[in-house]
Amino acid sequence: MDEHAQRIQDTITEITEIEDPQVRAKIVTEVLKVIHTGNSTLSAARREDIKELREAGLSYRKIGPLIGVHFSRVKQLESGEPTGINARPRKEATEEEMPPGRRSAE
Repeated sequence: MDEHAQRIQDTITEITEIEDPQVRAKIVTEVLKVIHTGNSTLSAARREDIKELREAGLSYRKIGPLIGVHFSRVKQLESGEPTGINARPRKEATEEEMPPGRRSAE
């Protein structure tokens, strides 16, 4: 693991070892806010890096191992489009598809 990533992992481990639940919960709340913002910032930086590597003539197959992802993921990262199950539009469930207790008649 890269030293930067290791320092973050070490900090997370330290936080989870805090015994006082009130103190730990407050710190976790603050850190999760930082992670949320940091995720967007780091994703944008990686997207720019991929674009630069592509402009330099590297293929997705060459970039993938360089940055530690499968080559098929590189194009997805470059586009910035959401992927996975959460990226698909959800259809509205019919009454019959809803679990018991969630139906309007109950």
